[in-house]
Amino acid sequence: RGLAREGAGAALRHARETLGRRDVCSIIRPDNVGSIRVAESLGATRDGAVEFYGAPALLYRYPLPT
Repeated sequence: RGLAREGAGAALRHARETLGRRDVCSIIRPDNVGSIRVAESLGATRDGAVEFYGAPALLYRYPLPT
């Protein structure tokens, strides 16, 4: 129903418009295909891997606002 994308889009707008953040990223577990799809649908691209709370995770960065 698109609720995850809608919520993630609202969080991204809040980070940019209310908090004034230019650099926004998502940390996503590699097996969480749904979250990866949502991040990519909002324009994020993979930017490496990190360890997050003792487990591997992928880093996705959103494009800078124009």
